[in-house]
Amino acid sequence: MPRCWCWLLVSALAAAPAGAATQLERTLVHTRTPAGEVLESTRLKVRLETAEDLDSWQSYAVYLDEHRQLESLTARVTLASGEAMPRRRIKEDTLAVPGLGELHSSAKYRTLTFGALDLGSVVEIEQVVRVAPYYPAGDLQVRTKDAVTSLRVELKGFPQGLKFHLESGTDSWSVEPRDDGLALTARDLPALDPPDNAPEEAVSGPTLTYSWAPANDWQGFGEWYLGLLRSVPRDTAALGRQAAELTTGLTAPRQKLEALARFVQEKVRYVAVEVGVGGYQPSPPAETLARRWGDCKDKALLLIELAKAVGIEAWPVLIEAGGSTKIDPAVPGPGWFNHLIVAVPAEAAGALPEDPQNDGLLFIDATQTRGGLAWLNSSVQDRQALVVRAGASRLAQLPALPASERTELAVTLAATPNGSASGGAGVRLVGGLAAQFLDLAASAAPERLDATVRALFGLLLPGVKVSTVAWAPQDGPLPEVSLTAAVTLEGFVQGEEDRRSLQLPAHELSPELRAFSNRKVALVASPGVLESDWKVHLPAGACPPEAQNQRVETAAGSFELHLEPGQSSFRVVKKTVLNRHRVELEALPTLLELAQAEHRGGRRRLRLTCPEPVTSSP
Repeated sequence: MPRCWCWLLVSALAAAPAGAATQLERTLVHTRTPAGEVLESTRLKVRLETAEDLDSWQSYAVYLDEHRQLESLTARVTLASGEAMPRRRIKEDTLAVPGLGELHSSAKYRTLTFGALDLGSVVEIEQVVRVAPYYPAGDLQVRTKDAVTSLRVELKGFPQGLKFHLESGTDSWSVEPRDDGLALTARDLPALDPPDNAPEEAVSGPTLTYSWAPANDWQGFGEWYLGLLRSVPRDTAALGRQAAELTTGLTAPRQKLEALARFVQEKVRYVAVEVGVGGYQPSPPAETLARRWGDCKDKALLLIELAKAVGIEAWPVLIEAGGSTKIDPAVPGPGWFNHLIVAVPAEAAGALPEDPQNDGLLFIDATQTRGGLAWLNSSVQDRQALVVRAGASRLAQLPALPASERTELAVTLAATPNGSASGGAGVRLVGGLAAQFLDLAASAAPERLDATVRALFGLLLPGVKVSTVAWAPQDGPLPEVSLTAAVTLEGFVQGEEDRRSLQLPAHELSPELRAFSNRKVALVASPGVLESDWKVHLPAGACPPEAQNQRVETAAGSFELHLEPGQSSFRVVKKTVLNRHRVELEALPTLLELAQAEHRGGRRRLRLTCPEPVTSSP
């Protein structure tokens, strides 16, 4: 099943329910037929052991669409008493479940709904789905989070030259390559228990990705996708007129590209029609232009054609938005991607140093609704992607742009003799959080927006009471919004008069330190910048803490802390920069060093004890 090609997806129904049952048997066999189709056979035997299992396995769903046809589906339930559940209590139905932003889709689910289950029930399911792949590649989720007693996965009938990738965490499994495929077996696998900040394969279970294309490399895959694009009609006259109108009076390539990108991002709504090969192939650009809506593929191809109309070469870029999967360069196929963006030569486009560029390419996401050329949404930063060019398709690394994802906090507090404090706080959001907030502000009721502002302050200032909130959008090349609030904090200063201390409320950008303990999988983080500036006025009799200066810089980012004491006040400035999205095990020590500095430095208690007065001898 190809992943739905649209921006920032939400999950619909899974091929198997979420739960923590025990799968006594899990057998998955993909068999290639002489006609080039693939028969996907599944056999599950699941024992329900907890109340959560009863709810999770109350129904079962099989994903289908125009190129996935159900051959057979049977189910049997043995109750804890040993009796078989009557067949009439197993209801079968078909549901159409379009994805986020889809106007129409060929996707549907064949569902089984079971009657009342009890603890100890055993559910057995057998299914066969016939798949006509658009590209000779496939993938299957080897396991879910359930414990598995017996696991068997087979690929059969595939030609020599089959390439496959099995995600990490499967070292103890038996993998046997064969002349026509492979066999994978494992026994007594415990339920998945992923650590914090785990990548997808550790959370939902590893995936087996495979490809048997004649030209089994990324160049061959790129030619396949270009073939789909070449068959899309182009009305160059209509596109040329629109491009000329949008760039009237502009001379610099970057100005022209900025005008075209903003038009496609802001004036062409995101709406998808995912039917058949339309899950891969975009609509004609002139059609997208006329109707003013389309999905990521439609908007990207429209921008490419408008750019070409003003003399700027542009290429499609396939990428996985919002995910954490690491592409295997040896196994090409569409299953790695769910989104399409655009690349142009950075120099020819007149790209600025701060623009989202890497390896000579400027990257533009035509689906995002804000930011123009200067901003690339964090959902596609620091990911691998395929730049599709005739004769030169290649994998590329998109840049990590922490400076474009900023949260800046400024707090001024006045402490009272009883230990409380009050004052004001301001937050400046730049990048993805600002864009999400502004999108919400455009449609949400005032009370929901007020609650969102309060929740954000509550996250950044844990334990602080917030009142009198306000917000305002800010002009600039990146999405930006400022928020303000009146704040109070009980018990801010603690201890007796000669042993007083305080701790500034802290929110960290780096992962919690517990996420690093005994870790065996990569760690997924959120690149960006978190900066705070605290100005604290102390009550009479309290002395400011001693000056501090700390800086830690690693390959994963940096942390700075500066404390400057005043006469009866002090100022603390903290700044964390995190520049990695997926951190592999070998690079974890650099991130751990950064996280330790931020967490320990940010949560240190500050002593307000006054020094003993110096007296002279008589």
